[in-house]
Amino acid sequence: MLLLATETPSDPAETDPTPTFLRPRERPWWMQVGFGTRPPEPPVEGSGARVQWWERVRSLVILAALVLALGLLLAAVIGALVGVAGYLLEQTAT
Repeated sequence: MLLLATETPSDPAETDPTPTFLRPRERPWWMQVGFGTRPPEPPVEGSGARVQWWERVRSLVILAALVLALGLLLAAVIGALVGVAGYLLEQTAT
């Protein structure tokens, strides 16, 4: 049993320290056009590591939608509380 635990692997791919996302892969056409799951892309380093303009625009649109939705939700909750409080105040005053 101890011999099995200390035995070195015979497959060189098991000892390869290179992460799997850096190894070249053949992808089917449906993965290349965006259908299905893809392996992680390798990180970009150096002067090419920049945020694209469309990623910034997408983030801005999503942020604006979140702020608008949360603001409307907060206004609706406060309006409901004021309405219920007014109704309850009238019921106690009469």
